[in-house]
Amino acid sequence: MNNLFIIATVIVIVYLSLLFIFYVPANKNISESFDKSNINSISLDFIKSFSKVNSLYRPVPSNNLEKVKSNVINLLNQIPNFIIKKQFFTKKIHNKEYYFSNIIANSNNFNKTKPYIILSAHIDGPVNQIGSPASIDAIVSIGIIIELARQLMKNIKNYNLQIVFFDGEEAIDGSWSNDNTLSGSNFFVKQLDSTPSQVFVFDLIGADITKNKLYAYSTNPKSHELMSKLAWINNDLYPENKRIFVDPNESISYAIIKDDSVPFYNASIPVIDLIPPTFPSTHHTLNDNYQNVNWEYVDVFANVIYNYLLKNPVYSL
Repeated sequence: MNNLFIIATVIVIVYLSLLFIFYVPANKNISESFDKSNINSISLDFIKSFSKVNSLYRPVPSNNLEKVKSNVINLLNQIPNFIIKKQFFTKKIHNKEYYFSNIIANSNNFNKTKPYIILSAHIDGPVNQIGSPASIDAIVSIGIIIELARQLMKNIKNYNLQIVFFDGEEAIDGSWSNDNTLSGSNFFVKQLDSTPSQVFVFDLIGADITKNKLYAYSTNPKSHELMSKLAWINNDLYPENKRIFVDPNESISYAIIKDDSVPFYNASIPVIDLIPPTFPSTHHTLNDNYQNVNWEYVDVFANVIYNYLLKNPVYSL
């Protein structure tokens, strides 16, 4: 009897030892592969396809701008349980009345009483005689945001996410001033009746990885912690030559950027301005086209943001 007990005890100990040796690493690998599959599920092909079709000269007002808005709304409508609306408004600029419309989208269970995130970019293009297609400024950013929404809502059904595409960011007559720019974002912020937990503004994404890195700004110290997290994710996922997010502990930018982040910052709403302080050389030129987008940059940027949003979700329920 004692011998049988000893044999049984030895068998149990051996079994538990083998289970510990093989089972724990197996679970670790499953966890790692899940994370990697999520990271890699961003479709660069979708962003490329969207950008190729919608890289059009599209100043306010123009038929091309309305065409791009229609294309964006059609794609957003394909995301299950997503609600899309246009936010119409008018603004008098230089004694002329202009008509604008922001695009706002969110899931049908969006809850503004809970913490929520806004992903945003401007949808109009610059006014100039050469007719810039404005791919990097900012059609690529719109494509990234739509793809992020597609994947986030697929993975987390009750992600408390709102998307906003601002009209009238660019100068109406090509001459930048406080009166004729940032029309859509200023109007949107004035109409807000709740405060998002975090706003992301994307602009000029897809240029040179070395020359057009993303920095935290000295004018917005509250965004430094988030930029540090994005830089950490970038460093963790990619080799050194693919690092575009710069940790504010290493360096910050003292540039003054006037874009759609300004109305949020002025209203004390948490916002991070993801725009390189050194503008791409193609900015507001014919060379800002689909052919000159750096898709490696886009891939890194999109996956870093996606990884952050997955690991820091906000819920509508």
